[in-house]
Amino acid sequence: MWTWLALSLGVISAAALYLLRARTVAAWVPSHPVAPSPIATASDAEQRADPEFETEAVDQVHTECFRLAFGVRRITYRIFDDHAQIIKKVVAALPSALHDEKQLPRRPAMLPKLLRAINDSDSTREELTRLILQDAVLAGNVLKRANSAYYRQKNSAVESVDRAIVVLGFEGLRAPVAAAVMQPVFRLPPGFFDKFAPTTWEQAQRSAAAAESYARIHRAGDPFTTNLIALLGGLGRIVMFRVTLDQYRNSGNLMPRAEVFIQLIKDHGRSLTRAIAANWEMSDNSLAAIDAQLARLAPAQMAPMAKALYYGELAGALVMTEIHMPTTPESSLSILEQQGLNQSTREALLQAARELE
Repeated sequence: MWTWLALSLGVISAAALYLLRARTVAAWVPSHPVAPSPIATASDAEQRADPEFETEAVDQVHTECFRLAFGVRRITYRIFDDHAQIIKKVVAALPSALHDEKQLPRRPAMLPKLLRAINDSDSTREELTRLILQDAVLAGNVLKRANSAYYRQKNSAVESVDRAIVVLGFEGLRAPVAAAVMQPVFRLPPGFFDKFAPTTWEQAQRSAAAAESYARIHRAGDPFTTNLIALLGGLGRIVMFRVTLDQYRNSGNLMPRAEVFIQLIKDHGRSLTRAIAANWEMSDNSLAAIDAQLARLAPAQMAPMAKALYYGELAGALVMTEIHMPTTPESSLSILEQQGLNQSTREALLQAARELE
């Protein structure tokens, strides 16, 4: 059993934001953990306990997800010799990686275009339909969302994009648009640990759906923004994977070890996520939600959007273990209860995460 290590690089300063149009990226700025976010008020009725950020049960869930992503039967952390040097080289390479477009992807060009159309009250349904139909994956995501339990109002299936727009509304369109546009940046070339990219993408989607559900239930900020920052958590892992694999390729014939990737993701993955969010000019509330995870605040101390991100990521990981490993829905419900969620909220989050099936 292992525990999450304190992130050595801390929280990246909000001053690291640069204008995207100037094609600059956020800097990697080590700092001390941020101060706690405002403590939630008593009106947050879902809190039934005062759990820690990570318990033994939560740690085990994330361990199982790492085993799944890397396709290994067991994880040990006895990292010595050349592999330990890889970790040092990756940490040293991270600042420059943040300025490398091959490593740190910029916000996809299609995302703001589509979101502008969705957010523009003058946009017509016909215009949106034409935009969406230009991308088969996007059209499929929109239809799948319109037929989900949350939106579906009749027994008949929604079979056209035009009808899906009516069912979803502009608000409901934003999350499937973001997912379809972001999916390509999760792809990795074949080679080592080929399950990592698709598994990470699946987990990110499930976590995003659960985080969005929490935001809707508890009015914890903009549901779409919460969905997007949960997707960025997976993207941070992908970037760390790329940087680590590059160092292995530069080291000669040294065979990559899953433990090295996992240790680096645990130590620095959230800092990378924070850098990406700053680079993509996410809102201050979004950055603060990631900061709360970096500071490992207890859920009860988190602001609403940070709670949505925390519980969304946990629910997404739990559903991954349900689907791909021999764990049960009852176990998922129990862990979410231990972490402070009431019955209706934990059931809703798990259902949202499962609906990608």
